[in-house]
Amino acid sequence: LVSSMRDRGADVAKVATTARSTSDAFRMLQLARQESGEGRPTIALAMGEAGLPSRLLAPKYGAFLTFGALVAGKESAPGQPSLRD
Repeated sequence: LVSSMRDRGADVAKVATTARSTSDAFRMLQLARQESGEGRPTIALAMGEAGLPSRLLAPKYGAFLTFGALVAGKESAPGQPSLRD
């Protein structure tokens, strides 16, 4: 999927999934680490409560960025933390 995005000219690839378990979230972190290690900017995150680790740990794994809400209740996706969280 990521290769296909790059083949079509994407400067930054984004993959978002819904996590059913924390292991799903960590698969997304592994993708971010792999891609960033190759110098390919990638946003890889998992939505939902089980996906929270993929959002909080994204910088540590080299993800290009992550998403959060400034105010609780204004999240744009399930599991997105707010600044207060």
